[in-house]
Amino acid sequence: MKKQAETAGGKVHYLLGNHEIGILKGRLHRIHKKYELIMEKLDLDNSGYSIASFDYTKLFGQDTEFGKWLGTKNGVIKINNVLFSHACISTYLKKEQLEINDINNYTRKLLKLKHYYAADKDEREIFRRLKGFWGPYWCDEYFSLKYIKWEKKNFSNRLTEILDYYNSDTIIMGHQHIKKITPLYDNKVILIGVSVPYIPENDILKDNSDPQMLLIENDNMYILHFDGTKEIITKDM
Repeated sequence: MKKQAETAGGKVHYLLGNHEIGILKGRLHRIHKKYELIMEKLDLDNSGYSIASFDYTKLFGQDTEFGKWLGTKNGVIKINNVLFSHACISTYLKKEQLEINDINNYTRKLLKLKHYYAADKDEREIFRRLKGFWGPYWCDEYFSLKYIKWEKKNFSNRLTEILDYYNSDTIIMGHQHIKKITPLYDNKVILIGVSVPYIPENDILKDNSDPQMLLIENDNMYILHFDGTKEIITKDM
């Protein structure tokens, strides 16, 4: 896709999320069973007892092409006046004055870090913020999930302060599993993590399936539906 986009005059930006970082740091408890088969086919498994015994991280080692490639990727980017992040940019990161380049540079350092205490004290604190709830890979700060409410009461002003700090109007993020692309806080937040339905063996989606994409065109945002229709995103959606 990267080569195709560049041929057409565009770019593809691959952003890291919590699953990539978790796997690269050796947390394999949420890995799908199918990856055991991959390890077997590549002769990388050791015991065959459980997914934890399969050294899946070998596929992403710093000496592998895939590992080197992932190690160059960003966690947060800004294009024009739009922020793109896997999860929230928290008020905590804004308070600590972590710029976008800081977030990405420290994330890449974190991925290469063999041991937590190999870093100095100040860097360990930054790594702790990045990989914790307040980091851009897990953060749910904008939402009241406990009460099944997406928008937090009286949070809009704090969100505006975050966006102003990064000189942005909107943050587009995944992480949350949703049925439809969802604008929040008067389009300051756009959730795009639409769950892709199970695809049967014949690779044909059901007629009522609606995987979606977000299109930004001429300063307008649209939801692209599976049936080819285009729905403009407005503040009263």
